[in-house]
Amino acid sequence: MSSLRHIHTYSKFKARPGYFKCNDPGCTHFLIREQVIGKYSRCNECGEEFVLDYDSISLAMPKCLSCRSSKRAKAFQLGKKLAAAAFSVGSGMEVEEDGE
Repeated sequence: MSSLRHIHTYSKFKARPGYFKCNDPGCTHFLIREQVIGKYSRCNECGEEFVLDYDSISLAMPKCLSCRSSKRAKAFQLGKKLAAAAFSVGSGMEVEEDGE
């Protein structure tokens, strides 16, 4: 049976160390660790799509930066909050146009 055509939700494959498999019960897809890096995946916590990197594959169930708790993830989450606050409607950060 071939694997399904969808964005896979990867997790570590316990039966074969160094391999990752898709969590979908109908999907038979699995890859070696080195081939997983740079692939799109769905977050095991929130379901959002993200690109797998070395930090995310160190977890048994890879998560996106919004769901992780590493230093880099916390910096990303803070930057996301600051950007949302700076560019929210009515924040007083509107661009002024010249009266020419």
